[in-house]
Amino acid sequence: MNQPTPRRPRQQDTEHRRRRPQPWWTRVQTALVGWCRRMADWIRRTSRLVQEGSPAEYVAQRLDAFTVEGEQARRARRQQTLARVTAHVEAHIMKIKIVLSSLLLALSCVACAASPSVFTALAGAAMGFSWLGDALLMQYPPVARRLRQYFLWGMAAFFCAQACYTRLFLRLGEALGTQSLLVVYGFIAVFVAAGVAAWVRTMAFNRAQMLVLRIGALLYAVIVSLMAASACALFVARPWPGLLMLVGGLMFYVSDLLIALSNFGSLHLRHRDIAIWALYAPAQALLLTGVWALSAGL
Repeated sequence: MNQPTPRRPRQQDTEHRRRRPQPWWTRVQTALVGWCRRMADWIRRTSRLVQEGSPAEYVAQRLDAFTVEGEQARRARRQQTLARVTAHVEAHIMKIKIVLSSLLLALSCVACAASPSVFTALAGAAMGFSWLGDALLMQYPPVARRLRQYFLWGMAAFFCAQACYTRLFLRLGEALGTQSLLVVYGFIAVFVAAGVAAWVRTMAFNRAQMLVLRIGALLYAVIVSLMAASACALFVARPWPGLLMLVGGLMFYVSDLLIALSNFGSLHLRHRDIAIWALYAPAQALLLTGVWALSAGL
């Protein structure tokens, strides 16, 4: 025989009704009532202060409070807001990284579909290897699962990406027909020297690191220097779209330099991931946009 369902106590009914979300008009009404109360309190305080002294003294007092205390309060609020946003970003940094990297990969696919050519294909391949390198370096579980030397694999993926970018930029310079080999070799000499110097400072005599990691870091320093040099040479060949390549290549180069110095050197960044990705993500977007703009007229 079915027994009747026991009735919930009155206290539980009250708590259940209290947990139900209020309709939007009730929330708007509550906000308006609160705002009216705050305005009434402000009017009462202002009238009391005016009655205690002359209006000129009240205005001067309020101006002093606005310029000194108000500025300090605004500065404190800005610092609190920045700290809150920074903490929120660092708490969800992996999701933000994978979303940004996926958006960049989608941008390269759009460029390939809009103007299919060998240049956009190389850019799409470079962005695909970059997405793989990002996933490996951040130890994204679907990609980096059961991998021990994830940093080596991530560096190998980025080495392939930089090789694609270097080949792409050199072919673009040949297709433009206005690029001087002397300018290209000059940029290569400068950037390779800087990359090897950074490697010597961080990895060459670091016995705590594996030999294969030190050799891989040297090869990567050379290839990223070639990428940055070929990107800067495009600026000399074609100034306007090449400006995107110049800025993007330099930002990419500096972001990799920060990774090397913070991981293996003596550089200590307070918000390391945010600083690196603030350079890396715009650099990739600028490089892809520059390739799209340069290859459109070829």
